[in-house]
Amino acid sequence: MAQAAINAKICCSGALNGDEFLKFLACYRRNDMRVASSGVDEMFRLLSHVASSRGSGARTISSGPEWVRSNQCLWRRDTGLVASVHALSPSSGALTLALKEFGQLLATDKSRKRAVAQTKNEVAVALWLALGEVNVLLGSDLEESNDTNCGWQAVVASTARPPGAAQVFKVPHHGSATGHSDAVWHSMLDTDPQAILTTFTSGSKPLPSPTDIKRLKGHAGSLHATSSPKGWSPPKRDSAVERTLKEAVRNRRRIVGRMGHVRLRSNGKNEFTLEHLGSAIEL
Repeated sequence: MAQAAINAKICCSGALNGDEFLKFLACYRRNDMRVASSGVDEMFRLLSHVASSRGSGARTISSGPEWVRSNQCLWRRDTGLVASVHALSPSSGALTLALKEFGQLLATDKSRKRAVAQTKNEVAVALWLALGEVNVLLGSDLEESNDTNCGWQAVVASTARPPGAAQVFKVPHHGSATGHSDAVWHSMLDTDPQAILTTFTSGSKPLPSPTDIKRLKGHAGSLHATSSPKGWSPPKRDSAVERTLKEAVRNRRRIVGRMGHVRLRSNGKNEFTLEHLGSAIEL
């Protein structure tokens, strides 16, 4: 993806979780390393791409992605139709926890349970897009937190985030309850915004659940998904058929089609053209 977007700025969360941090160190430790882990390999390819795209005079060792934190402007255009992209997370609290976790990882046996352990969702990068009169909140996978210094609580409480209310909301974490914040809906979004989410259908508990959909539709003016939120479990058949299938194959799943996408277009006014492409639907 990064190689295809040749003019894009590459950004990563400034509060990578512990495992990702170790992958980052490993990739920088040996630039010619060959790794088996897909996670390490992905990070290695990204860093190699950024290093190869560095500007004149920049050293390879100093070349890396943009390390993102809350209340940071990532891009701005002040001529023509004014537009900007701001990061809303990770918060200072998440960064502080990340530094403590990194210290524990490097100073102690990694097999021991750590007192500080953040997940990818807790250090996700939520974005605020402003285009003329239009605001869009991209919730990433950021989750709500019991800590007022982290998650959506920190985003809502920030006095440095861009002002205004968003007309469009990319719902975080596949619409699950862990990413829900009433304060976000009440203080950062217009009344009845257009809400969009990606579905998660790879596990035994697909997202969003019927309860999630009901909750979201109670807040949003319309709710759209990249595909139908159906699970992968195949329909139950006669016991004899089920027994034969289990003997013949290790596992099986129902094919629900390719992931679609929801496309919203605007000229900077509070007017949108919405399209469902592929398997995308309105819930």
